Amino acid sequence: MESILRYVPNKVTSKMNASLTTPFMAEDICKALFNMHPSKACGKDGVSAIIFKNIVMWCMLMFTYLK
Repeated sequence: MESILRYVPNKVTSKMNASLTTPFMAEDICKALFNMHPSKACGKDGVSAIIFKNIVMWCMLMFTYLK
């Protein structure tokens, strides 16, 4: 595998990789999610951000209740 991969050019720099592999918290996900337009889809599946926001809110309520 390594003999093949050495011919594939790197697209991710060391600096980019460091940024991508930095640990993140649930608050980071919530911040990104709640900054999205509610009717915009996050990915190719077409599910809008409002669906994910509702799921996150429900999960937060459940975790708060279970504490």
